Amino acid sequence: MNGRERVHAVLSGGRPDTTPIGFWRHFPGAEDAAVKLADETVGFAKRVGAELVKITPDGAYATADCGAVIQRRGGDVGTSDVVDSPVKSLDDLVQLPTLDPTSGRLAQELETVTLVREGCGEGVAILETVFSPLTVLMKLLGARVPPDWLVDCPPVNAALRRIGEAMAVFAAKSVQLGADGVFLACQQGSRGWVENGTYARWGVPHDREVIAAVRSAGGLVVLHLHGADPALELATAYGVDGVSWEGSTSGASIREGRERTTVPIVGGLARRGALMRSDRAALEREVATALRECGAPQCVIAPECVLPDAIDEENLRVVGRLVHEQ
Repeated sequence: MNGRERVHAVLSGGRPDTTPIGFWRHFPGAEDAAVKLADETVGFAKRVGAELVKITPDGAYATADCGAVIQRRGGDVGTSDVVDSPVKSLDDLVQLPTLDPTSGRLAQELETVTLVREGCGEGVAILETVFSPLTVLMKLLGARVPPDWLVDCPPVNAALRRIGEAMAVFAAKSVQLGADGVFLACQQGSRGWVENGTYARWGVPHDREVIAAVRSAGGLVVLHLHGADPALELATAYGVDGVSWEGSTSGASIREGRERTTVPIVGGLARRGALMRSDRAALEREVATALRECGAPQCVIAPECVLPDAIDEENLRVVGRLVHEQ
C-alpha cells in the first residue's frame, strides 16, 4: 500500500498494512497566492514524509469574498483573524454577497488544490480545509452574536443559507480537482452548543449540506471539532469518515473519545507536547500512547490541531519512523 491507500483504508473502515501518518501547519506569508501555498505545502509534506496532507490556508480565508479584512494574529501557529467585517449589524447579513467559488479567494484555494495534487502525485491523500458555514458566519459576526440566537432570526437564516450553498459547492469542487476529501473544521461544535439546541438549529443543517456535496463528488470527510468539550457524537450522527479534536487540551481525552464515537481518529499527537522538544524518549512515549489509544492501525496518527510554525521537522520524521516500525 502507498500512503494514500492506507489513509483510504482507515477512513473507509478497513485495515491498512501499517498506520498512516499526516502532518500540517500554516505557512505565514504564503497564503496570498496559490503557487506559494502549494509549493510550501508540497515541500513540507515531502520533507516530513506525510501520507495525509491537509491544505491549510489562513483561518479566515472563507470570509474574504464577503468583504472582510484579514490580518495575521501572530502567535506560534500562524492563525489569522477578521479585523474589519462588513457585518456591523444583523441587517448587514442580508446584504452579504453571494459567494462564487469560481472567483476571488475561493477560486485561489481551488487552484491550490490542483497544484498540491500535481506536486504530491497520486500516492498521498489530500484534504482541503473547509470551515463549517456557522464558523464562517461567526468569524464575520465576531462579538456581535444575535440576542435572539435561539429563536428564528431571518438575517442569520439568509446568511447561513448563502454561505452554506457556497461552501458546499467549494467543497465538492475541491474533490473534483484532486482532493481526496475535506477537513470540515467546526469551531462551535461543543457540547454546550449542541445540548442547548443552538447547533441543531444553526450548525447541523448546513454541515450536512457540505457533507452531502462532498459525498456526491466521491470524497471523504474528516470532522474537526475545535476547542473545549467537543461534541464527538456529531461525528457519529453525521456519518463522517474520520474525526479530529484536541484530546490533550479539550477536556475530552482520546480514550474518552473512543467511548463516545466509533469513527476513526485522525490525531493523537499534542501539538505542543513532545513534538516541540528535543527528547527522543518523550517522543517515543507519546507515539506509543497515540498508537494504543487511537486504535492503530485503524487510525491516522497526526497532530490534534495545526502545528506551531517552529516545529522541528526532524521530530516529525522520527514520528514517521516510529509509527511505521510498529
